Amino acid sequence: RTSLTSSTSSSSTTGLCLDGDTTVMLASGQAVLAREVKQGDLLLGVGECGKTGKQLVTDCFSGIQTRVQIEHEGGKLVCSSSHEFVCVNGRAVAAKMLCVETDILLSDDLKPLRLKSIRAIDPGEVFGWSCTPSHTYFAGGLLNHNKTRSITFTSATTPAQ
Repeated sequence: RTSLTSSTSSSSTTGLCLDGDTTVMLASGQAVLAREVKQGDLLLGVGECGKTGKQLVTDCFSGIQTRVQIEHEGGKLVCSSSHEFVCVNGRAVAAKMLCVETDILLSDDLKPLRLKSIRAIDPGEVFGWSCTPSHTYFAGGLLNHNKTRSITFTSATTPAQ
C-alpha cells in the first residue's frame, strides 16, 4: 500500500480539516465555504448507520497545518494531511494515508469516486469544527469524517460500488 508522506512537520493543533475555499454542504442544501462555517450551523452528513442527516456545529477553529491536495473524479480539494475521508467500505482514512490505486471515496450523493492524485503542498491555514451527532459532513464533493472510525451502511443505504 503506497501512501503520501511529507517531510514538513505539522502544527500541534489537531482537528483542523479543510482549506477555507472548500465548499461545505449545509443541511438546507446550500453551500458555504469552510471559512464561513459557524457554531450553530447544520451541516449535511451521514450518521453511523449510513443515513443522511443533520450535523450540528458545536465549535469552530482554524490554524496552520501540513496540507495535501486531493484530486478525484469529481474535482479537487485541499485539506490537512490528517483529515479523514470515508471510503466506500465505510472506513475512515487520513488524507496522507489514502492510496490512489485502491481507495475509493464517497461523493456527496454517496456514489463511489476514484482518486486521481494526492500531493503534499505547503503548510497553510485550514479550518475545522466539531459537530454532533456523528461528525461527518459533505465538503469538496466528498463525504468527510473526523470522529468515528467507520460507518455501517445498511442494505438500504449501501453505496453502489
